Amino acid sequence: MSDDKEVQKVLRNALAGMPATIESGLSSPRTNAIDRLRWVGLAIKVFHGPDVENKSKAARILKATVPVLEKIRDEHQSERLRSAAAKYLEQIAREVG
Repeated sequence: MSDDKEVQKVLRNALAGMPATIESGLSSPRTNAIDRLRWVGLAIKVFHGPDVENKSKAARILKATVPVLEKIRDEHQSERLRSAAAKYLEQIAREVG
């Protein structure tokens, strides 16, 4: 039984650190457009999670990524990436505000 509690504790701690990890990944100047979209996707998953504190942190991160997503949507060479950025922007506007 203690093993289950230890595993749950490790998972809770990992989830608690996710917003900081996502924010770090998004703010890195070395992060390319594909990876930025992946980080945004992960932030949306955290936003949909059960933890209220992480949800509010994820919402703040998602709001801050709007200019980056707009730049990808408007300027990137890849249609696939422009389309993904546009979908994320719509989802953020609809769900986060």
